[in-house]
Amino acid sequence: GILDDERVVLAYHGKHSLDLLGWQLGDGRGHTYTFPAVQLEEGGALQVWTKGGFQNTPVDLYCGLSKAIWASGTTVSLRTPQGQVV
Repeated sequence: GILDDERVVLAYHGKHSLDLLGWQLGDGRGHTYTFPAVQLEEGGALQVWTKGGFQNTPVDLYCGLSKAIWASGTTVSLRTPQGQVV
């Protein structure tokens, strides 16, 4: 629950590039982040930060919120554009 530290880290262990455009990260309580056009490469990782004020990069994405939304230990789900939990 500390805005400057709050983030979700996604690590990818697949063998091919993964396009995350339209995928969603959510906690089931109304907090949802929809991914822009970004790719995860084999062995790659990225961070989804709650805070705003920064420009997205290939490894750091920002929700643009002004307050923390996820407490430590909160379960979040990653869903494909079709709604399948991954």
